[in-house]
Amino acid sequence: MLYFYAVSASMFTSAYSVRLIYLVFFSSPRARRQDYENAHEGKNMYFMIPLIVLTFFSILIGYFTKVFFYWF
Repeated sequence: MLYFYAVSASMFTSAYSVRLIYLVFFSSPRARRQDYENAHEGKNMYFMIPLIVLTFFSILIGYFTKVFFYWF
């Protein structure tokens, strides 16, 4: 039963990944050109603060757990 769940989860993941690659790289845009030109990630600090915190902690955790990756 666990094998069935694992295979079905991997099939759904691969189907979603193929759909995502198609929509990003091979399909035509669905919005107006103005919407794409006005899209900015770091426009104000409310968007940047979580990114800075996540960057800091990912570097910190990666630095302290690098020993575990050398064993494999």
